[in-house]
Amino acid sequence: MSNAKPILGYPTKLGVKHATVTALERSAGRRRAQRPSEAMGRTVLFAVDILEALGPHAAKRGMHPNHLARLIVETVVDEGMIDAVLDDG
Repeated sequence: MSNAKPILGYPTKLGVKHATVTALERSAGRRRAQRPSEAMGRTVLFAVDILEALGPHAAKRGMHPNHLARLIVETVVDEGMIDAVLDDG
């Protein structure tokens, strides 16, 4: 490109605007705030069909199926209902 300008001391061949490079450079240094569930817990994976089955129940409550799954597990543990829910002896 004949009108390409050097950016941050490097020659450009793609015609990337200086403002774009500056914005990307700034955003690379930003980090999103950690969610409480990430800071205080561990990841639990649920099968897609389980989350899909929770979908309508979550929608009725105005929440995401992942949130409902966490809420169910938290409630079962907090209320000491593990044996009753599993009914395995």
